[in-house]
Amino acid sequence: MNLLNITKHLFHLAQTEYGFENSTTTTDEIFTAERLFEVLKSFKDSYFNELYTYDTLEFEDEYDEITDEKESDDEIDENDQFYLKKRFTPEEMENIIEWVDQHPNARFATISNQFRKIKHRNYITRFREYIENDGTRLEKLKQIKEFMFNEFYFKRTIEKEAIHDADLERYAIQKARE
Repeated sequence: MNLLNITKHLFHLAQTEYGFENSTTTTDEIFTAERLFEVLKSFKDSYFNELYTYDTLEFEDEYDEITDEKESDDEIDENDQFYLKKRFTPEEMENIIEWVDQHPNARFATISNQFRKIKHRNYITRFREYIENDGTRLEKLKQIKEFMFNEFYFKRTIEKEAIHDADLERYAIQKARE
């Protein structure tokens, strides 16, 4: 499949449906276009010709601004978890926890001097949770999803077997128990 042909046709359909109105592109429109492009790329790289997607596009309004103001900084936020995961490798997290365990009486100032990337004391507790759980729940679900797809693809295309819902459920349970 040629993504350029798909986007040209999509552009033609949008132009026919909504007219030739020229306006400046907003940041929300750019963000939405980038998300749509990611969906198209994943569709191009897939082995199937049907598109099923469950992604949602976020819509910000006044209510979101009100709820954002009410949130406190000490709550565990998913964005913070993503930030920590992006900024620290699992090996770094293990090294930091190992050092902290070896120096139980160390003050936070000492820890932050030893490891410059640590900005808050709660990083250490989050690292412990991450290591104890072998990653975040989302990472585990992604691993299960990937395992299920690989098993499905292997059974369906290579072994030419029929796959049922019970088989997919069994693959998920098998991976979850590992």
